[in-house]
Amino acid sequence: MNYWESENRTQANAQLAWTGLSFFAGGAGAARASTMSFRGFGTAAAPARALQFEQYALRAERSGLYPVMQRGSAEPVGSVFLKEGDVWKFGETMNPSSRYSGAFLRDTGNGLRFDSQFTTPSFKTVLQVERQQILGYEQQFGKLPPGNKIRR
Repeated sequence: MNYWESENRTQANAQLAWTGLSFFAGGAGAARASTMSFRGFGTAAAPARALQFEQYALRAERSGLYPVMQRGSAEPVGSVFLKEGDVWKFGETMNPSSRYSGAFLRDTGNGLRFDSQFTTPSFKTVLQVERQQILGYEQQFGKLPPGNKIRR
């Protein structure tokens, strides 16, 4: 199984949970979702947990060549040299421990490190922070981080 297949299911479930919360909140979206909780999928006995969103950076573990991703292409369109600690990608997730497999982090370029940067119960806020990070990078370097395909 490819690393993104299980993540897409996780993200799809998260989106369903978010859509359900938006619907039940009367369309209030993030303003009311930050105070709501949901029960885990698949079992009525699962304990309720508050929604938490995390903004992260994937950073070069070691200096070397890393793939450059581009919208519309599942495969890298080139490579770029990153120094240890340089940002490869900014992102957001509800499940940081399962967002990327160990193999993906180890095998991408010379290895990537997951660096948590910001946590919030607000989906809107985590997207805003992620966008600020991407746009700040683009302003400084004139291009998107190599692992980001879109600005959001």
